[in-house]
Amino acid sequence: TRETLSLRAYSVQKEMNTLRRNACLLMQSPDVANILEKLEVEVEKHRFEIRKDKAINKDVGLKKNFLMLILNYNPLWLRIGLETVFGRIIQMHEAADIVTLSKFVIRDFLTNLDILSQFAHSTVPHHYVEGYEIKLKQFMLKKFFNLVYCLDQAKKTRLIKHNPCLFCKDSPIKMSKNIITTFSSEYLSGEGDVMKHLGYLGYKVSHEQTYFDEFDYAVTNIATDLRCGVRLSRLMEILTKEQGLIN
Repeated sequence: TRETLSLRAYSVQKEMNTLRRNACLLMQSPDVANILEKLEVEVEKHRFEIRKDKAINKDVGLKKNFLMLILNYNPLWLRIGLETVFGRIIQMHEAADIVTLSKFVIRDFLTNLDILSQFAHSTVPHHYVEGYEIKLKQFMLKKFFNLVYCLDQAKKTRLIKHNPCLFCKDSPIKMSKNIITTFSSEYLSGEGDVMKHLGYLGYKVSHEQTYFDEFDYAVTNIATDLRCGVRLSRLMEILTKEQGLIN
């Protein structure tokens, strides 16, 4: 009925708003805010820098590679992360609307209207004065590191109640650290051990998605499904309320 559908839509929207609020509170917490502030200083002082020959916002191939890297994240986690980092609600038609998320990344992650207007040429349309490329790359870099750290911390604190996987199950990347090292090897200039550099700032990511995180524990047929040792271990963990029995 329309009443049932309206109530369901309201409940989902209410849960999403609660999730957004909790994510913002996490980002604004003193510990997280302090680390991200130090990171922004490093970027402003060119201690983290995107290579000069890597114009991600212009090169179609680089755009695609960057987008595919970001889409390793589970769509729900990615949506919450992007909304928190950019301070903007992403209107989506369904929970896993990859097209909308992709458009947002290309449009809002790889460019910035304020920077474009600040460096716009006074007489020539679509031309920009010196310094525009540097500012735009610094903007991208800050948002990227903020997103990875935000999602790692959100997963660590189980921000989403049912605690889905942080990365897509078919993703080649299963660790927050690997997202950063892949980005570093592709785009950063003069970086040796990027994780060591970040560690000096207190910026540490630890999430690693394992086989047990991705395992489907749902039981649809008791006669057959409970023959599985992993499901039985999980059941015993729940019944005894002891953590780590299947690790």
